[in-house]
Amino acid sequence: MFRVGLSQFIRRIVLVLLGLSWVGYLGYLLSNLYRAHDELQSYHREQVLRESGKRAEAIAYFFSERAKDLRALVSGRELQTYFENKALGMSMQYGLGASLYSIREAFEAFCSESRLGDSQIYQRIVFLNADSTPIVDSHPDNGSVPDGTEPARWAPLLAEESPSLQVLGDELVLVAPYQFKSRLSGHLLAWLSVKEIYQHLVGLDDAANHTIALAFASRLLFVPKGPANLISQEAFPAVESLPIEGPLGFTAPAAKGGAREMLAFRTPISGTPLALVTIIPASKLGGISPLLLVAVTGSIGILVVLLGMASVIVHRRALQTMEQLFQKMPFGIVVLAKDRNIGLANEAAGEILACTEEALKGRPWAAFVADTPREARPTALEVTAVDTRAKSRAILLTEIPATIGGQEVFLEAFVDRTEMRRLEAQLRQVQKLESVGQLAAGIAHEINTPAQFVQHSITFLSDSFRSLQQLLARHRKAVALIASGPEHQALVAELSEAEEEADLAYIEENAQGAFDRALEGILRISSIVSAMKEFAHPDTREKSLADLNRALQTTLTVAANEYKSVADVETDLADLPLVRCHLGDLNQVFLSLIVNAAQAIADVVGTSGARGRILLRSVRAGDHVCVEVHDTGCGIPHAVRDRIFDPFFTTREVGRGSGQGLAIAHSVVVDKHGGSLTFDSTVGKGSVFTIRLPIAGT
Repeated sequence: MFRVGLSQFIRRIVLVLLGLSWVGYLGYLLSNLYRAHDELQSYHREQVLRESGKRAEAIAYFFSERAKDLRALVSGRELQTYFENKALGMSMQYGLGASLYSIREAFEAFCSESRLGDSQIYQRIVFLNADSTPIVDSHPDNGSVPDGTEPARWAPLLAEESPSLQVLGDELVLVAPYQFKSRLSGHLLAWLSVKEIYQHLVGLDDAANHTIALAFASRLLFVPKGPANLISQEAFPAVESLPIEGPLGFTAPAAKGGAREMLAFRTPISGTPLALVTIIPASKLGGISPLLLVAVTGSIGILVVLLGMASVIVHRRALQTMEQLFQKMPFGIVVLAKDRNIGLANEAAGEILACTEEALKGRPWAAFVADTPREARPTALEVTAVDTRAKSRAILLTEIPATIGGQEVFLEAFVDRTEMRRLEAQLRQVQKLESVGQLAAGIAHEINTPAQFVQHSITFLSDSFRSLQQLLARHRKAVALIASGPEHQALVAELSEAEEEADLAYIEENAQGAFDRALEGILRISSIVSAMKEFAHPDTREKSLADLNRALQTTLTVAANEYKSVADVETDLADLPLVRCHLGDLNQVFLSLIVNAAQAIADVVGTSGARGRILLRSVRAGDHVCVEVHDTGCGIPHAVRDRIFDPFFTTREVGRGSGQGLAIAHSVVVDKHGGSLTFDSTVGKGSVFTIRLPIAGT
């Protein structure tokens, strides 16, 4: 009897212990579930914050560029000329009217040329006098902005004494005061479309999960379609009360009845009174619902108690899924054992280190990356890695200590930045070329104004001289009549002597030719300046339709100084359709090929005085157009033909080339436009470079 009772007692103890073990195991699973869910939501919040921050940086940069635009307009020569003429007391009929026309022309051109994608950045530019009355309006009939005859509506915008960003109705207005001789003489107002700014700089793809609105101070300016449209605007919290680092929860009545739990936070846009307001349904970032907990707990209990084998299968499949995710990660991951040897690597790591994942196992990490003391290593560090082919690669490396299966390991996560480095170097060179182009365009603009003055003056003098010749002919007839009387013989003799001393006959014979030559010269200067301005016109972010034949003619004018002393230029341009392209980039390609052709011919003719020949030919080939640049230069040696498109490769002596022209040209034609850049060359006879571009711009 005692033994039977003891065995039953022991059996009960074992059952209790087993029950406690199951309870503990379930608690462990639930805690892991909570922790995983919390980490997932935390990651989601950080991702949304980063996304909003990137958009805010883009908008801040956009408005900093717009501030530069206004400073350029305010400091422009047109406004200064107007106020100088006004100070001199000129009337509208003489001086002031022409100045106002020049200002409006400059405003209209600026609106047309300043673009964001396919849309104009500026909807309207108005210049107000010191008394707030408009004197120049780029678009007086634009109904999307206040009527130009009602300056009182925009008077509150003029309170600031420095450039500022204001809001008027549903439009943003940039306001800049203008001072002439240290006195406030007016204000420049530029209207921008909130909708266009939002669509190009914010534009959210994941609108079903959250919405980003654009706010000005305490007001929501633009709210796109999304969860926020289901909320009454009156129930929305004050924008200033929204936190920056984390979301604020609030309950708002939905537009169709009921209530919704929402989260919102704001991201200030640096340097502006604007902010981005992110609105998210609470269900997207909330906790686990009680119903879900009950279902999960019940499911786990049933699976643990009744389907233990099924849990093992699920666990095994989960491990397989994790392994697949590990292998398919877009960045390299290497797991190091305590001895710093590689225990595991994914596919991306194998590609970066030029070795299979299996071959990497067991090899020391120091064979690829020079190991530094871990306590001195930051979270992310750019280091040099050497792959199995002894090729150096720049990688961004992050080391994470971890414990797997009770063993201390180190996770080495890294991305290859070698290609990015190459692109950054190329971008710096392109930016230098862009700066030179902008400088040349500025000089051309400055030359244009005095050239116009000289042209007008020469035209005036030429016309006046013709009138003087007519007057002189009548004067001579009068002298002939006077000469018939003997009492006027002394006066006639004096006039004849004065004509001989002034050499009037020589002046009449040669003066008109001098005027014509001077006018021809100033017209050639104006032509070169116009071509330079068109060549250096800033490109747009989107491709646009362009006339390649006109671009070739413009580039020939700009590059004339390179070839005029060594070569004659011929053109054979077919009737081409408009091509969708980045015209500014193609102008640079044409310039590089023409300069290369001129230099190749110069190597042949030297100082002999002989001249070579450059031929530009364009032709349509189906759904493509081809542009050919022929030269009678020295040709390309066979030994270097496979390297001429390599960055920094050049056969010129120091000072005649950086080796970037053909490399950038190849990148523009092939990478940016989906075309091809090929060449055919015969040593001692010349070369032909052929550009082939799709008409549709694909």
